[in-house]
Amino acid sequence: KQKDNTFTYKACIKFKPSITDEGEEFICRVEHPSLKEPVEKSTGPLTIEGASKQPEMYAVIPPSEKQDTLLHRAQDVSMTDPAVILPPTDQLRFVVGKIQGPRRWIHGEKVALYISLSYCSEDNRVMWMVEKTNGKVEEISNNGGVLLTDSGYTISKESEESDKEGLFNITSSLTFVSSVSIHSQVTFACKITSDGQTKTMKFQPESIYAKPQALGPVKTSLCDNGDVLCSLNLQTFYPRDVELSWRSGEDKLESREKYEENNDGTFNGNSDCTVPGKLLLNPNFTLHVTWNHKSLDGQQSQVLSWRDPGLSWCPVIEEVPIPHVLIERQNTLQYNISGYFPGDVAVSWYRKEKGAQEYIPLSQDKRYQIPDIQSQRQSDLTYSCTARLLFTPTVRDRESEIMCRVSHPSLERPIERGSGPLQVQAKPKIRKSLKLSLGTRKVTFCHILESFYPKHIQIEWHYWSGEKLKQRCQSQEKYTTALNKTVTVESKCGVSEDLLQSPDFRVRVTWRHESLDEEEYKEFSIKDKGQRCTSL
Repeated sequence: KQKDNTFTYKACIKFKPSITDEGEEFICRVEHPSLKEPVEKSTGPLTIEGASKQPEMYAVIPPSEKQDTLLHRAQDVSMTDPAVILPPTDQLRFVVGKIQGPRRWIHGEKVALYISLSYCSEDNRVMWMVEKTNGKVEEISNNGGVLLTDSGYTISKESEESDKEGLFNITSSLTFVSSVSIHSQVTFACKITSDGQTKTMKFQPESIYAKPQALGPVKTSLCDNGDVLCSLNLQTFYPRDVELSWRSGEDKLESREKYEENNDGTFNGNSDCTVPGKLLLNPNFTLHVTWNHKSLDGQQSQVLSWRDPGLSWCPVIEEVPIPHVLIERQNTLQYNISGYFPGDVAVSWYRKEKGAQEYIPLSQDKRYQIPDIQSQRQSDLTYSCTARLLFTPTVRDRESEIMCRVSHPSLERPIERGSGPLQVQAKPKIRKSLKLSLGTRKVTFCHILESFYPKHIQIEWHYWSGEKLKQRCQSQEKYTTALNKTVTVESKCGVSEDLLQSPDFRVRVTWRHESLDEEEYKEFSIKDKGQRCTSL
């Protein structure tokens, strides 16, 4: 077990070769939970020289790269070098294996290089170095990068006694985070000194990559010509070459790519694809963008559909309230529909009777008029319209409900808005002027309001003379209901005829009804040549 909690293992097999072993080979197979498949190391075909009696030989499989049991990364377990055929143990001295490590590096990921030394003297020295592209070789410090500060190099050295007294087996590792800008085209070397001898081993990766990272989902924006611009942004990849393709269904779409180089040597790329607006008329519209890169094990993709937040042009419905739904008059129920794209929107109307469970579709007739929808382009390039239903209700429509249903390709199911139970009303109508009738020392005023609905109405009488305060007068009301359920009321109020002796005498009748925005009244004065109805 190493200081970084990973493990190193050395496998060795002892055998006596004979002439019959000519051409045979030894294979060492390693299995580990981090590996999808076992990895193997072979000695290659053996070449046997001399007589059949040969000294004992060792086939030493260099320690595989440390197996990171914490990260379970398969690329951290590799066996890339051939086995080392060693002479008999009495001849073994200062055996140096090759530097081992992953041949394919990923920008920003941890890399570990290892070297195994056998039968070294106690007085030994291991030094790691880096050879830059300009040919300059510099020693790597163990304190985390005096020369290459962004990489944070860590060097470890483990020593154990070998099977030969006085000699040691040593494993040294160099770990760091790979960087495109720092490690492209560089060569690592390990210089080992033991018993006055010096050996140097070198290592250079086959490639270093940086995986493209998608900067969020595909972004969309509307174009003046009715098309949709879709953009994908890929960040920090290396090398620059990346394969990008766009399609909708089976139709391949053209795209335009732009690249820029970052300070760390990686690249950013942006791909724009203009999608014809007519394609979005299909409720099952989907847009696929796919990219592939040398750093990836397989292609990656994003899919955009009407169900994704990227296409947020669903219709928004706002009701325009009706102050009063008046019977025997044409009323307008309307909804403002906005924020949708494309401009094709369908509106249908339905009605449900009081107490009924189902809505029945409405069509154009004498009672109901449905104007055509006219979509208008707005400053944000979406569309809006107003859906209207013109209808003439009767008293029988009280507490019935009307529903507006809006369909659009962006909607998984139509949006519905209901009026709620309709509170139909009829405004009171004045029948002629106030009537006066004389009695014994008493004058009776009569006022008739007709054809209103519902029945509840509040009527009050007041009289006054000059600057005197108003006096309320008791009244009596008589109601009658017509065949169409509207109501007529006759209200009477009596006052002493002595009050009419004053030239300033006045009498007022006031009524309030839910169909009215304000109360209304009518006044009588002996000076008036006629009566009038005035709104307060």
